[in-house]
Amino acid sequence: MELSSGTYTVETFDKSVRAYLGTISVFSDSDDGPLNEFLIASSAAGLNPVVDFVQSSLSEMIQLQQTPAKSVAVYADIPSDASGWYLVASDETKGGAPVVYLFAGGKRYWFAMVEDA
Repeated sequence: MELSSGTYTVETFDKSVRAYLGTISVFSDSDDGPLNEFLIASSAAGLNPVVDFVQSSLSEMIQLQQTPAKSVAVYADIPSDASGWYLVASDETKGGAPVVYLFAGGKRYWFAMVEDA
């Protein structure tokens, strides 16, 4: 593929999920080369830390989306190195109610289930 001088954003699409790979700059005096060389050369200047965070978060979200939830009887059955979604049928730490937990990025999140009238 030939590119004119300019700055290009490189992305991939997988099952309608867009992933940012980087930005490349092509100058009028740039040598010919494969896309990966341009990505490596352009990233040498350093990416914005916010972009890095968004990229890693997107990767984690995609991984969690592809990981089915695990069911356990009680909270004590969740392993200490848990990652992903857990459905606790009777959570002893929340009065015996069913609770959904998400373990991601070293943090724990919980979602209570309330019967809808």
